[in-house]
Amino acid sequence: MTEALLRPGILRRALKNAGLLFSGKASAGLMQLATFAIAARALGAEEFGIFSVLVAQVMLFAGLASFESSQAVIRYGVPHLQSGNRQAAQALFKAGFLLDIGAALVAGLAMVVAAPLFAQWLGWNDGLTELARATAPLTFASAVGTSKGMLRLFDRYDILSWHAIVTPSARLILIAVAALSGASLGWYLAS
Repeated sequence: MTEALLRPGILRRALKNAGLLFSGKASAGLMQLATFAIAARALGAEEFGIFSVLVAQVMLFAGLASFESSQAVIRYGVPHLQSGNRQAAQALFKAGFLLDIGAALVAGLAMVVAAPLFAQWLGWNDGLTELARATAPLTFASAVGTSKGMLRLFDRYDILSWHAIVTPSARLILIAVAALSGASLGWYLAS
């Protein structure tokens, strides 16, 4: 293991990959900050508070139901690929993908069930309760663990870096359009 790290190129490649991931995540963070700033200014304090709680709800349920499938894909995928067992690797990828989708489905269903409880606790009306339920499909955006593991397994950190900024870029553009057009809270959540 130590010999492999000392070989020329290994450390350079690891640093390059880390740099790619860092730059993607840093860019994404800045875009998310801009997105929230635009939303806060356009929605006002009360609606932005509701927006923030609903976004946090999506993140909570998606996080609770997520697996670290990327780690399993890397851990068990390497031996399959090294031995040339493509069928086993493909079965692993399929199982990971199904776990990701299953976890997102469970998270979405849990959000639908929990929305009235949150609404009662937070004093929301029926419209906000339905809006909270309508955000349930957003949990599917977090079903990317297996895909990320596959990209790491095949040393495609360049794509991972781009992936880190695609969603925040799209969200920033959509939130800006919603702000310019005076859209309702629902459109901000759909972004």
